Amino acid sequence: MEVVDVESKTEKIDKAVYMLKAIAHPLRLQIVELLTGNEELCVSDIHQQMGVEQAVASQQLKILKQNGVLTCKRKGKHSFYQLAHPQIKDLISCIESCHSC
Repeated sequence: MEVVDVESKTEKIDKAVYMLKAIAHPLRLQIVELLTGNEELCVSDIHQQMGVEQAVASQQLKILKQNGVLTCKRKGKHSFYQLAHPQIKDLISCIESCHSC
């Protein structure tokens, strides 16, 4: 019988739950979809493409970053965001294909 490390499995599940909850918001899902088509975007590009105030975009980006969905790099005065894991693109693709059923 295989011994399963329950604590490790629980941590993985908890992390997945936090990431999925972070994505499960209309504005945050829109940000993730924008980033699936771009390597990285700065806050000003994101808020302009979404048609929301920069403060709103920044708040949503912060939540996505805190929950491990995005990473952020500073280049001069600008912060550039990108997906933390390339598999997130697959997740979004799966959601979109299920939605079209």
